[in-house]
Amino acid sequence: MRESYLGGVTDRDDSLASPVLADLRGLPRTLVQTAELEALRPDAELFTARCAESMVDCSLQVWPGMIHVWLNFTPRLSEAAEALRAVADCWPNDHKGSVRSVYFRDFSATLLSDRGHAS
Repeated sequence: MRESYLGGVTDRDDSLASPVLADLRGLPRTLVQTAELEALRPDAELFTARCAESMVDCSLQVWPGMIHVWLNFTPRLSEAAEALRAVADCWPNDHKGSVRSVYFRDFSATLLSDRGHAS
């Protein structure tokens, strides 16, 4: 499954391929949601543990009985709407005006260095 998402990233150990491998220090409070029956659930659990190791305030929600991409079933699935509300509740105070992403940080540093700029 991992190869399906790598796109142009050829190095499987690249943090763009897996945020578990990135420097997570300094990220804002983070909410990780996964389905109980999700094939990627172990990755979500590992990411949450890595956040804790990096002193990031991180919460993991495992949604019982849910499957991969259950969030896409809003409004037919009440659990999907509830999970999206949990995401919305996480953002207003912690992320307002300070949206940071491991992906953006790594990508922007790579982009700037490729263009001869200091990161």
